Amino acid sequence: MEGRTVLTVDEGTILNEANEEARSTIKRAGLEKYMQPTKYFWGHVRAYVDEKRYNDEDYDFTMQKGAIE
Repeated sequence: MEGRTVLTVDEGTILNEANEEARSTIKRAGLEKYMQPTKYFWGHVRAYVDEKRYNDEDYDFTMQKGAIE
């Protein structure tokens, strides 16, 4: 490293490969919907998520309040 520049590896290649791996992990996990900003993202002091970003069927395995099996 010299002057905050790595001389032994190509930083651009490493960063591109890491970003590709991150994108494929997000896609494989089905998390693309969380990557989009909400309509309240820009120009608002607080961010609100007023849209449903999950499927109820994905949480059928959880115990419901008051339900005893």
